[in-house]
Amino acid sequence: MASHLLHIDSSIQARRSISRRSAPRRRRLARRHQGGTVTYRDWAPIRCRISMPTADSLGWSAPAEHTPAQATSWALTEQLVDEVKRADTILLGLPVYKLRRASTVKAWVDHLGRSGLSLDPATREGLLGGAT
Repeated sequence: MASHLLHIDSSIQARRSISRRSAPRRRRLARRHQGGTVTYRDWAPIRCRISMPTADSLGWSAPAEHTPAQATSWALTEQLVDEVKRADTILLGLPVYKLRRASTVKAWVDHLGRSGLSLDPATREGLLGGAT
């Protein structure tokens, strides 16, 4: 099976960013995973298309009963969870602002915790395990 690298940047500092200087590391990781694939996400707020999940967008009903907002949120979450499941390596360019992580990274993490996609609905066990 070919390897897959998921690389996420989240700094708003563009070229001044220390965490964005990880690009050489990404290239080294990609070389180490020859024949593999890379998914790149830029969660900087200016470029970002991820929003914080809300009670309305999360929805606690079955996907067939979702409102349009819930269906949109669910589709994004399915995509994000799939990216994490496919990745055998995740490189997270994570700046710290006022001793906290970037809000877009928090939104990404919040999207990942969804029953039926990353959590077993019956047992609440995580489905993203297996990391070493």
